[in-house]
Amino acid sequence: MRIASSDRVKQYFEEDLGMSPESHSAIQKLKSISSHYYFPVSRHNNLVTEFYNLYFQWKQEVKYASTTLEICMNPNYQKIIGMGEKVLPLLFFEIENRPDHWLWALKAITGADPIQPKSRGKLKEMCRDWLVWAKQQDLDF
Repeated sequence: MRIASSDRVKQYFEEDLGMSPESHSAIQKLKSISSHYYFPVSRHNNLVTEFYNLYFQWKQEVKYASTTLEICMNPNYQKIIGMGEKVLPLLFFEIENRPDHWLWALKAITGADPIQPKSRGKLKEMCRDWLVWAKQQDLDF
């Protein structure tokens, strides 16, 4: 009986609360499909595939995180930082299209901090400051 009980607990934590296995499967397929909208399979390479695999794992693991520290210290986020400058075009593409918590990664990879004092604490404005900086650096994204 304990095995069945521990299996159920494991399953409970792997699924979204109140979501049936069918719904969970549909959400995972939707995530895969949406990634192809932004990066068609014909343009995939190992870098893009690796980045988006880590990205989707990261988003899944931090969806209930309450602090920037929890979000940015996630192992998948740290692996993305570890990919270095080659992921900058993907990060800039992401903050241009879906502003998110990529600012820590951008600062870690580039060593720059172009965020204006008046923008601090405002995610969209901070992302805009990074995009302006990227264009000034002639970074292609």
